[in-house]
Amino acid sequence: MKYKIFSTAYVVLSCLILLSACRAVTPAAVDTDAANTPATSSDTDETGDWAKPSTTSESAIALKTAGVISQVHQDINLTELGESMNSNRWNDIIMERLNIHVEYNWVVTDIDAYSTRINMDMAAGTLPDMIRVDSAQLTQLVEADMLADVGSLFEQHASPLLKQFIEEAGPAAVQAATFNGVQYGFPRIFADIETGVMLWLRTDWMDALNLEGPKTIDDLRNILRAFKDEYGALGLALDNNPFNFSNNAQIMGFANGFGAYPRSWVEQNGNLVWGETLPEFKNAIVVLAEMYAEGLIDPEFVIKDNSAVHEDIMASKIGAVYGPQWTPMWPLQQNLNLDPQARWQPFMLPSVDGSDANVGIQTATSEWYVILNTFSNPEALIQLANLYVELIYDPTLQQFETYGNPGGEVIAWEMSPISFFPANKNIDIMNTIAPYLETGDGASEELWGEAGQLFALTFDGMTNPDNWGWERIYGPGGGCAIQERQILEGLTHTNQFYGAATPTMVTNMSIINSAFVEEAVKIISGQSPVEALDNAVDAWFASGGQTITNEVNEWYHSR
Repeated sequence: MKYKIFSTAYVVLSCLILLSACRAVTPAAVDTDAANTPATSSDTDETGDWAKPSTTSESAIALKTAGVISQVHQDINLTELGESMNSNRWNDIIMERLNIHVEYNWVVTDIDAYSTRINMDMAAGTLPDMIRVDSAQLTQLVEADMLADVGSLFEQHASPLLKQFIEEAGPAAVQAATFNGVQYGFPRIFADIETGVMLWLRTDWMDALNLEGPKTIDDLRNILRAFKDEYGALGLALDNNPFNFSNNAQIMGFANGFGAYPRSWVEQNGNLVWGETLPEFKNAIVVLAEMYAEGLIDPEFVIKDNSAVHEDIMASKIGAVYGPQWTPMWPLQQNLNLDPQARWQPFMLPSVDGSDANVGIQTATSEWYVILNTFSNPEALIQLANLYVELIYDPTLQQFETYGNPGGEVIAWEMSPISFFPANKNIDIMNTIAPYLETGDGASEELWGEAGQLFALTFDGMTNPDNWGWERIYGPGGGCAIQERQILEGLTHTNQFYGAATPTMVTNMSIINSAFVEEAVKIISGQSPVEALDNAVDAWFASGGQTITNEVNEWYHSR
């Protein structure tokens, strides 16, 4: 199947969906009055129950759910396809294949509004039959005894391809939705490695100064000194919230070089400990304070938000930033647009002693699909997941360009009532397109779906500066190549707590973490002495951190 060129706007959204900033909006409700007519589930035969529709009754199952899709894509889908959330190709194929009539009680335009509306429905007792929830909502629904056992439904109804996806995602996402041995949520899979970072450096500057890639933190400091002396660079990119690990310009990767894992629970002597309370984290803060005093960090970082730091990078005022694999798309591509000589390359994390540093990662799956135990056909959730994975990812059927992205800025998969992603999607795409990047020969015949579209952008980016960012992600030595090395060489450290938020986390965590971050920023910027970090740690424990630690370890030892 020939690949299509898709708009940059679409592909940016596909790659950044985990980390996109959401704007607050007014929920747009879509009412429906259709009744839920019970139907009889089909029997299993030798082809597997996953291959059969949910019902053999003439009456379709009415499944009430809720939707989230950006206003932009609602408008595009309506204009380009003539389709809406209540009338679209996904609803049609679901009706045709599964005899399920999907009904949206309401649709909103960002995930924050979605979560708020779910909370409102929980309080009012008006939840749709199938929804997606975060860990706190999942816990509340389990405690209220409102959810069906998804684990047993999965074992009976999941297709081989769906089972492969869940297995490759690892056990944490399933365990986080398991209470007293019963799995109540189906994980909306994302790749854990996407939560980690790497070091991005201006290699055109390095080449001009005959500098090699850094192995140690001291190597990095020497590079920053050279950048400052020769180009007047501001030093290592940091913004005024350097603990916001969904952005670049943060301290995660730097701290990882000291064996420190901020915003993570670390196993130590059989118990879990909050990473920011450990000596390794203090060591990282001490060095950052030294770098600030030396002028290797922007003296104004404490008043610059992430957008302001991005402007400095675009303007060639900064040549070093810790960030995810997508950093070339924002803000490095914009830097090259303004400075055509600019070139950036990702590097493995330098460490304090030159040894291989582990990148800190989180369990990226933070949402689960659930179905109410009052719904007459709860297997519908797994049937919908089977259909989604078949139409989007089955290499034999190759239906991605119909049900995934028909072209341009149209994003059809957002109209599916259920969606998720392979655990290592971007790395797999990198490896799939790699054999075709030298000449491009055979790509149009062999590549399909998202791999085809990203090949086209990556191949073009090897010679076209406008698409340079794609080559830096998926091309040789790009961001995905660093991620693959981190995985294959065992250089990852996963947050060891992936359960539902504990009671004291809900009431205290954001408050005590904010206070801790405020003090850490003061120490880095020289407003407080380094010794103040010990007091900040003590205050964190005294203000609820010790109770949270006890609750976390109760979970840890009861798994």
